[in-house]
Amino acid sequence: MGRKHGEGKIIVATAFKNFKPDMRKVFKSVILVAFFFLSSNYIIAQEKATLSDFVGAWEFVTPPRQSDAPPMPFLSTLKVFDVAGNCLQLKVTEQGTVVWQTAKIEVENESFIKERISYSISEPLNNTVSSLKFKFFDGPDGNRYLGIMGGAKQVDGKETYEWQELWRKVDKIKKS
Repeated sequence: MGRKHGEGKIIVATAFKNFKPDMRKVFKSVILVAFFFLSSNYIIAQEKATLSDFVGAWEFVTPPRQSDAPPMPFLSTLKVFDVAGNCLQLKVTEQGTVVWQTAKIEVENESFIKERISYSISEPLNNTVSSLKFKFFDGPDGNRYLGIMGGAKQVDGKETYEWQELWRKVDKIKKS
């Protein structure tokens, strides 16, 4: 018994087709965020990452919000990495863009990066060093994603994280 390979995609696609455009966006976000958070507990070894895997611009994937929630103060948040591991985090507002944080990363192994924050708008983070768990993956929507988790701690003998972020790789504009 059970479903045949691919049947789940048809069910999701059919349900997805019936949503209004705003609901489609929320539904996509819920699926993607659930995919990341569920898979983060079962991260399997990925190929050895290098700094070149991080290079480019990454946009923060905003978790789904209630329709009556107050508007977000930022239109978007971006992380931009260069080939040397330098990272610039930007918050985009209606008034302009703000440098939120500058840091340098180095790949420790296939699952962890070391982040050295040299500047943060949140002063307690200035000049701190953290070891962060990360994972690259291709989402069901065809986009490349980077999951980052920090604040590792043991709860009931299991490794957990205080915070998790999901970033979508910003694609190049395709010329016709």
